Amino acid sequence: MKLLFITSLFSTIPTVKHGDGSIRLWVCFSAAGTGSLVGVEGKLNGAKSRGILNENLFSSSQDLRLG
Repeated sequence: MKLLFITSLFSTIPTVKHGDGSIRLWVCFSAAGTGSLVGVEGKLNGAKSRGILNENLFSSSQDLRLG
């Protein structure tokens, strides 16, 4: 039984875990490709979503030659 315990110590891989580490991203994509990738701080509500669209959607559509 002790031999099994010793070998299990050498066969495990230590990991580092971080709590509450998350990011939110908004991305524009279509069949033509991907557009802007925008980091979002905090919660994404309607007003913030409209702001991201106003700032990034037109430039992404031009980059992808959609309009």
